[in-house]
Amino acid sequence: MLFLFTLGAAFFRIAIYGLFGYILTGFGRGGVSYKENWMMATYSVTLAVTFTMVMEWLQVAVPFGMEINMVVSMVVLFLAIRTIQPPKQAES
Repeated sequence: MLFLFTLGAAFFRIAIYGLFGYILTGFGRGGVSYKENWMMATYSVTLAVTFTMVMEWLQVAVPFGMEINMVVSMVVLFLAIRTIQPPKQAES
């Protein structure tokens, strides 16, 4: 039951980050769909999860760990969105 709850919480968190990315891209006007934002959100969460895993493995207490994970995920997602080239306009 704990695994299913944790999995659901992670899915919900990634969905919220995907929505944040979708809002940053102008609700799809930037040529990036919600699905692509969701995939970028999963990659942005990976860095924070890896950091948390290493700190737990080393038994190091990180103050404000959840907040740090959230900020790192948002910054990585924002930087990924910034690197996307805008779609080219069709010449008339």
